[in-house]
Amino acid sequence: MEQLVTGITSFITWLQIPAVVCYALALLFGGYEMLFIGGQQGSANAKKVFISSTVAFIIIKGANALATSLGGKINF
Repeated sequence: MEQLVTGITSFITWLQIPAVVCYALALLFGGYEMLFIGGQQGSANAKKVFISSTVAFIIIKGANALATSLGGKINF
């Protein structure tokens, strides 16, 4: 069982590496929309991108914290 928990934790940790890159790209894309498209439409689209990418990033980072905290407490 310990190997399963370790495997899941390492997979989640590995998954976070491209998530950080995608988060940075989403923030760059949102900034581009806000600066160059401008107006109400560009600002509204950029706000949606900022909020959705931040929520997704928090979920991915929270999954690692949850897996780490529950890893030692699972007993079968």
